[in-house]
Amino acid sequence: MNRRAAILPLTLVLAFLGTALMFVDSSGPTAFDLAVLQYVSRVRSQALSDAAVFLTELGRTPVALLFSIVAWRRSRTAAIHMATATLGGEIVLEVIKLVIARPRPSGILPLIDAYGYSFPSGHSLVAAATYTTAAILICRELSRRTHRVLVSAAASLTIALVAASRVYLGVHYASDAIGGILLGTAWAAILARRWYHLRKV
Repeated sequence: MNRRAAILPLTLVLAFLGTALMFVDSSGPTAFDLAVLQYVSRVRSQALSDAAVFLTELGRTPVALLFSIVAWRRSRTAAIHMATATLGGEIVLEVIKLVIARPRPSGILPLIDAYGYSFPSGHSLVAAATYTTAAILICRELSRRTHRVLVSAAASLTIALVAASRVYLGVHYASDAIGGILLGTAWAAILARRWYHLRKV
């Protein structure tokens, strides 16, 4: 069981590295990333833009940390776990962004201000790390499989919408969002496995 549990984070990390190697190139964005941005430019509307601005806030570190505050009232251990997922993910993000140093998209009008490098998407990573961790903690308390599936689906949908909002707003390539999701989920899986091990010791 322990060996199987270790496979998931390793697979996610390898998938992240594969995404970086496949899409991040000094010669510029890939055809896939450019095609996605062109599609986004065609489908933009005021309603979608308003929704994207709202959804992208769910991936901001201060907003994600609110879940730790909520969890504190129920379990300090869970709150620390949540905060470690969010803040630890932010630290990992900043290191990797500096290493890869990919410029942000220039072929589309950004609808919000964004600073720093592009790969991976920080909002996507923070959302994946935070909401995956939240789903893991909640699912451990649920006995019915249906409820666990619903919680997991809600977390996955939230992560996907945050990632999509970053691309829609023109501040990230699609591959940035994919990379952020993979790395954030990997961090959540590593943390959950380690945290569970420490609680058993």
